[in-house]
This record gives sequence, structure tokens and C-alpha cells, in this order.
Amino acid sequence: MVKIKTKYFCLKGMMFAMQFSKFLPEKPLIENEKFVIYGNDDLEGIVKDLMDYLLEKRAFLLDFFSLETFKRVEINLFNSQEVYLDFVKQFYEPSPYSRGNFIGDMINHTYDIDQISKVKRDLFHELVHIFYASICEGKYDRILWLDEGLALYLSGERSLLESNVKKFKAWYLDRIIRYDKEIPRIEFLKKHGGTYGKFVDLESNKYDGYDFSYLIVRYIVENFNDLIGLLSDIKKIRSLETGVIKKCIDYYNVFFQVDRIKESFDDVSTPDELMDYMNRYIVYGWLDNQGNRHVENLKEFRRNYRISSLEEILSSKLGTCIEQAKMIKIFFDRIGLENKLFCFRRYEKEENFDKEVKMHCFVLFKYQDRWYHFEHSNSNKRGIHEFDSIQSAIDSVVGKYDESDIRELVEIPQIPEGLSFKEFNLYVNTFDPIPIYEAKKKI
Repeated sequence: MVKIKTKYFCLKGMMFAMQFSKFLPEKPLIENEKFVIYGNDDLEGIVKDLMDYLLEKRAFLLDFFSLETFKRVEINLFNSQEVYLDFVKQFYEPSPYSRGNFIGDMINHTYDIDQISKVKRDLFHELVHIFYASICEGKYDRILWLDEGLALYLSGERSLLESNVKKFKAWYLDRIIRYDKEIPRIEFLKKHGGTYGKFVDLESNKYDGYDFSYLIVRYIVENFNDLIGLLSDIKKIRSLETGVIKKCIDYYNVFFQVDRIKESFDDVSTPDELMDYMNRYIVYGWLDNQGNRHVENLKEFRRNYRISSLEEILSSKLGTCIEQAKMIKIFFDRIGLENKLFCFRRYEKEENFDKEVKMHCFVLFKYQDRWYHFEHSNSNKRGIHEFDSIQSAIDSVVGKYDESDIRELVEIPQIPEGLSFKEFNLYVNTFDPIPIYEAKKKI
């Protein structure tokens, strides 16, 4: 007979009896007076490093929240999301997409052993929630925008936005004040659920609760001296909430000189102005052959796609990498800077037109003997990237793909409008691949 370990857990005055050994080993991987970590054997080689990290972040949070000591926190790490979800169901019904949470003084998290840096960041995020809960406990109910904003700001999940002003500006223009975005009312940032990270207002579907929570807290940290006094006083929080979003947006609009961003493509005269214009006015998407809009998806792309004209791009404000590269090349031709247009794509034939789309069009331009990659459609690589040669610029785009990836790089003179995806492939295939990348093609 196997004895199942039962742990008793108190949540908001209610005592829960939870089975534990059926989910994780009964013996902790490591523990001290501040943390106890349960997990599987594959964590044994890194658990000390994980504990050291948590102790460092605990000390940081004690200082940030002006606390002298803090309760012991239990951390349960699962290498299976299914097991994690079954464990959490002892307390409440989690979202099927959930991979981590905090419950009282306990953090539960699903991990990928190959992404421990992300695991650390996620645990830090949940630890911030627990610290904030101790600050507001007995004073007021959890305020979602404040809690999530603190967790995002303090955990370093968006540290790139704090270390790189250009990245922050691009993020702000695209995620906060892009032409199709809607600035939410503060009431919508107090509603949790599976949609918080995408939208809260079911009528608009145009803003991200986490984005705005982060931005508001960053604004508060940058502009208020007594943050702890604010966190401890519900009257101050309620007073702040009145108008805080508008003040936040006004503040960053001035900081980034948003009023100077060109509203017309024809008025754009520099690469930086073009990037600002596209961040604010161009969305990844496409018009089908019936003129219907498709935003941020490629469903039925091969069947119904056609290349938009520049006029259609500017009117619809939509573009895949194909349209966006077309638009970028037109700009550099207009201002007289040398540029090259490339298509990096899977070798498309009739028999593989039903496979995943593997194509990327991009533009390189030359300025004062340096080459630059102007990238917008790939949000992860968005920016104007400088290189000492055209070859190093090309390598930065195609180098991440290994030799087993069946793609070829082709330089093309233009992107004709009106072509279907099949017709565009046939057009691209009339140009010879750049020889050095011929080896990537596997027949």
C-alpha cells in the first residue's frame, strides 16, 4: 500500500487538504528557512543555482518593499503541464493554457529544462505577486493592474524596454498607440481571465492588459517618490486611478515626441521616420482577392492571397513581409539610397504548395559605406540593424537556419502588385539563387 502524503494549506481562511506525492516527490530538492523547492530529478544539477537566484531576488524585494523579513515560500516545479494542471485543480479550475501561478505562499510552475533562464524569470514574477499580496493584505483587495504591472516591471521580463530606448519607443508606438489600438478605461484593467494578455474589453479587442499594466507601473515608478506609501494606502491608489492612463500616455507621447511622427508616407524622409511611421500605422496582415482583411494570420494564404499595390497598403494599413518589403524599397528608391531586395524562401513547387509558408522578403540599404537591414514585419527582429558589409547583413538574416532548412536566397528587382502567392513564387523562381546558399537546398 502506497502512503499518499497530505499537506494542509490555508487559503483566505479556508483549510485545504491536498495530496502531494502523486504529483511530485515527497522529499524536497533543496530547502532552507526562506524557500523549499520540490521538483523532479532532472533539476538536481541546477537547483542550487535556482535557490541562489531566488535568495538574491528575495533580498531585492525586501529592499524594494521596505520589509525586514518575509515568510517562507514553497515552490513546486512540474516538467509536465498536465500534472501541473491536475495539481492546481485541487484549488480551482485553471485555464488550460496556464503554466504557472501562485496560491497563497506557494508558487507552482511548469518548466522546460532547456529554458531555465525563463523559469527563473517566471518564478521571480510570481514571487513579486506574493510580496505585493503581503503589502495589501488586510488593507484592500488585490488591484490587478497594479499587481501585474509590478510583477512585469520588477521581474525584468521587459528589461530590454528599459535598456534600449529605441526598442521601448518601437514597442510603445506598436503596442500602445498604434492607429488601430484603443486606450482602455482603468476599469477594464481590473478584470482577470484568459483574455487579460490580449484584451479585456470584448467590444474592442484592441489592447493588451499586461502591456498597459506594465506601462502604468513604469510611469508611476518614474514619476512618484513614495511608491511604498502609495501601495499601502487604498485612498492614494483610488485617487491616482482617476486619470492615470491619460497622464501616462501624455507623458510618454511627450517623451517620444509622438506629435512629430509623420502621418503620411509621402512625407517620410529618413529611415528612422519610416520605422516610426510603420510602427504606428502598418499592421502585419493582408488583403485577399476579394478585398477582405486578414490580420496577423496566414489562414488560406496560398489560396486567396494577392500582392497589394502601394496605394492598397497605405489605405488598408496591412502588409505581410512581401508588401512591407515592397513599401520599404519604394521608400529607399525615392530618397536615392542604394538598396537591395531579397526573397528568402522555401523552393516552392506545385506539389508542396500545401505545406507551411516559409518565405521572408527583406530590404538592405547602404548609407555612408555601411549596410543596414531595415526590418519591420518580423517583430522579433524589428529595427534598423547596422553591418560592416552586405555579406554580414545577409548572414544575420539567413544564418539562423541550419543546412537542413530547405530555403534559397534570391535577389529580385521589385515586387509586382496583383500576383497570387503561386504567381509570386513562379516570379521569384525565374531568378538564380545566390550561389553560396545553394547548399541549403535539399532535393
